[in-house]
Amino acid sequence: MADSQLGPLDKLYRDTNIVILVIFGICCGLIAFVLSLVCYLTAKDPKAKSNALIVMIVGAVLTIVGIILQVVGVGANLAAGR
Repeated sequence: MADSQLGPLDKLYRDTNIVILVIFGICCGLIAFVLSLVCYLTAKDPKAKSNALIVMIVGAVLTIVGIILQVVGVGANLAAGR
């Protein structure tokens, strides 16, 4: 597929090393999830879609883990009587 037919997110997710994309998903969980979702829904390049799906999963998992840790922390503080 010609580069002129691809959007900016297609090129970003296709050309960037997957390790860098996973680090992006780890460091910027919710932002990475949203950008990956947009890329996944609009991408024409199959490699870009695949990489976006991986980053989307990483971002979603880390966001969910963060929420669970917040809830557990509040519960621990309530149990300790603080």
